Amino acid sequence: MNFSSRAHYFIIPLLIAAAFMIAGGVYHFTAQHRLLQLEKELQFYSLQFHLGLQKQVSNSEAFATLVAARSFTRSADQEELLKTFQSLNLNPSIKGIALVTGNQIQIRTGEVNQQAVLAFYRAIEQGKTSLVSFEYNANSEPFITRAYRLNDNLEQPQWLFVKLPFNAYRELQQHLNQYFAQDATTEVSFTSDAVVQIRPDFKGKSTLIELEDGAYQFDYQQANYQLLIKVPKSLMDNLMPLSYIQMSAILLLMFLFAAFIVTALLHLRYLQPVRSLLSVIQNTQFGEAVKLKKRRSKHVVDQLVNTYIDMLRKLNRLAAYDHLTGLSNRTHFQYLLQRQLRNSARHGRKMALLYIDLDNFKKVNDHYGHSVGDQLLKAFSERLLKSTRPSDLVANLTKGELARLAGDEFALLLTNVESTMVAEKVGERILSLFEGGFLLDGINHNVQASIGIVVTPDDGNDVATLLQNADAAMYQAKLKGKNRLQFYNKEIAGGIQRKQFIERVLSKAIEHAHFHLVYMPIYEAKEKTIVGVEVLIRAPTLTAKGIGPEEFIPVAESTGLIKAIDTWVLNESMSRLNYVSDRYGFDGFFAINISAVELHNKEFPGMVRSMLMKHQVQPERIELEITETSFVDNIEGSIRQLNHLKSLGVSLSLDDFGTGYTAFTQLIEFPVDKVKIDRSFIKDLDATATDKRRMVDIVLALADLYQLEVIAEGVENDYQIDYLRDRGCEMLQGFYLSKPLSWDDFQALVERNLAAS
Repeated sequence: MNFSSRAHYFIIPLLIAAAFMIAGGVYHFTAQHRLLQLEKELQFYSLQFHLGLQKQVSNSEAFATLVAARSFTRSADQEELLKTFQSLNLNPSIKGIALVTGNQIQIRTGEVNQQAVLAFYRAIEQGKTSLVSFEYNANSEPFITRAYRLNDNLEQPQWLFVKLPFNAYRELQQHLNQYFAQDATTEVSFTSDAVVQIRPDFKGKSTLIELEDGAYQFDYQQANYQLLIKVPKSLMDNLMPLSYIQMSAILLLMFLFAAFIVTALLHLRYLQPVRSLLSVIQNTQFGEAVKLKKRRSKHVVDQLVNTYIDMLRKLNRLAAYDHLTGLSNRTHFQYLLQRQLRNSARHGRKMALLYIDLDNFKKVNDHYGHSVGDQLLKAFSERLLKSTRPSDLVANLTKGELARLAGDEFALLLTNVESTMVAEKVGERILSLFEGGFLLDGINHNVQASIGIVVTPDDGNDVATLLQNADAAMYQAKLKGKNRLQFYNKEIAGGIQRKQFIERVLSKAIEHAHFHLVYMPIYEAKEKTIVGVEVLIRAPTLTAKGIGPEEFIPVAESTGLIKAIDTWVLNESMSRLNYVSDRYGFDGFFAINISAVELHNKEFPGMVRSMLMKHQVQPERIELEITETSFVDNIEGSIRQLNHLKSLGVSLSLDDFGTGYTAFTQLIEFPVDKVKIDRSFIKDLDATATDKRRMVDIVLALADLYQLEVIAEGVENDYQIDYLRDRGCEMLQGFYLSKPLSWDDFQALVERNLAAS
C-alpha cells in the first residue's frame, strides 16, 4: 500500500477503529448465538433427564410389582426369604431390597437402610401415594428407592423396598461430560424431604443467567425437583471460536489487505494514468511534443486521460505558437533561444539572431482595416518560411526558430553559422520579399522591413541581452531610412548603455523627486501680454550630462516611468498655479505636456480629476498638450480618451500640428480647443518663404474653419510676429519673446506684467 499520501494517516486509524467496532458487534452477536445454542442444548439434556427419570420411576414400580407377586409373609421362613432376596439381588440393576412390616425392616440385602424407611413413612403421613425416594450426593453414586405395599390384611402393613441406581442422573452427567469435557457441574434437589411424585404431564421451566464471576447457571425446575447446571467462564470462553482481540486482529488484517488490494487496483486503473498525465504536464515545455500515448480502452479513466492529452496538445500549441501565423510566439522562442545558447556554448558554435520589423505596417491597419493587416502578416509569415528553407541555407534552421514576437515584429534564429555573411545573406533574402512593395490580393502595399542582426557570443550570451541588442540594431536600421538590415555594433551598444543610464537616473529622480519645472510664457499676439505659460520638466542630473526632455522622455515612455513623471508634473504645476494666482493675481492658464502613453492609460482621467479636486483649480485654467504623432497608433482610442479628459472641463491643445500623419479632414474629430503650429513651419518664415507662408495660411484657415485657437511656436523676429498676428494667429511663443524661465524669474515676469497693467 502506498502510504505517501497524507490521507493514509487518517485511513489507518479509521480502519483500526472500524475493525474493533465491527469485531465488537460480531463478537456480541456470536456470544448471543452461542448462549442461545447453550440454552437449547441444556434444555434438551434437562428434558432427557426428566424423561429418563419418568421412565426409571415407572420401571421401578413395575419391578416392585413383579417382586411383590411372590409370597412375602411374616410367617414365611426367614432363611427362604433371605435366599429369595439374595437371588433377586444378583440382578446388576438392583442395589438393595428389603421387606418392612410397619416401620421395621424384617429382612434386607444391599443398601436399603432405615433412613429410607423413615422418609417413606413421613411421606405416608403427608398423604402421598406412589412415592419414590431419591438418594442424591454429588460425591457418590445417586440412587432411587421404590416402596410397594404387599399385604394390607396384616395388623401392620407390609412393604417391599427396592433400591436401584439413579440412571437418569448418570446419563445426564455422561452427556454433559461429553459436551463440556467434564467442566460443567450439576446439582439435583428434591422437595418434600427427598420424597417426590413424578408427573409425566408437567412441563418444566428453565432459565439461563450470568453469575458475577462470568459463569452461567442453567436452572430447570419441575414440581418436585430442581436441576442446576453450572457452566464456568473458562468453558464459555472455550465455546467462542475466537476472542474479541483475535477477532479484531483478523478483521483489521482483512481490512488492510482489502485496502491494499483496492489501493493497488485504484493505482493501476485510475491513479497511474492520471499521475503519468500529471508528470507529462509538469515536465512538458513550450512547443515540445506531448510524450504520452493515447489509450485505446473505452474505460472512463482512459477516455478522460485521452481528452486531457488532446487538451494538453491544444493548450501547448496555443501557449507556444502564434494563433495567426502558426509561428513560435515570444515565450516559446525565448525558451528555444535559451536551449540553443546552451548547445552552441557546449560545442563552440555561433548563432545569428535576426530581429525583423515591418515598416509602414500601421498604415495598412489604418487605411484597410485590421483584417487586411492580419492577412498581410500571415502572407509574410508564409513567404518568410519559404525564403528560409533549410535546404537553401548554409545555416541550420529547425522548427520553432522562426517566431512572431509581437504585432509586426518577427525573429529568426540561425544556428551553427560560420560567418556573419550567412546572416547577411538571409537578411537580404528577406528584404527581397518587399522589392516593389508587398502585393496582396491585387493591392501593392508600401510595406518594407527593417532588420537588426546580432551574432553570439560577441553580441551577447543570454536571451534578454540578445533580444535587446537585436531590437536596438533594428531601431537603428529604421533611423537610417528603413528597408535595410543593420548589424549590432559599438555605436548601438553605446546608445543602449546611454538609455540604461537615463533609465537609472530617472528611477532615482522619481524616488527622490529630483525634478524641477521651467516656464515658457505664451503671449497674446496683439498686445504681447502673458496669457499663459507652458510648463516644461527638467532633470538636473541628466541636464548636467547634456540630456534633455527630448531624449529622456522617450526613455521614460518605453520603460513605463512616464506615468510617475506625469503625475509629479501635474501635481507640481497645479500647486504653482495656485501660488502665482493667489500672490500676483495671475489669471492665465498652465499648459502641461502629457505623454502619448496616457492616451492608452484608462486611469489617467481619474488621476487628473483627483488633482483638480486636491488643488481646487478651475479646470479651464489647465491646458493639456498632446502631440499629433501620439494618435498614429490608435486614433479612435485616442479620441475616446480625449473626450474623457474634455468632460473634466480642461482645455486640450494639439501640439506640433502638421508634423504627424493626421489628415486635415480628421481634425474635426479631435475634441481639441487649440492647435500649436510646429516651429518647423515658423522657422525661416520671411517675405521670400512662399511655401512656408502658404502652409501657415492653410493651418490658420483650417483653425478658423473649425473655430480653434492657434498658438505659433518658435517665433524668432518681428516679421513673424506681424505676419502671424495679421493672419489671425491669437497667441505666440518663442525665444524671441522669452526663453524658458526658472520659478523665480517667472514670478518676477508676472509681477512686472502686473505692475505694467
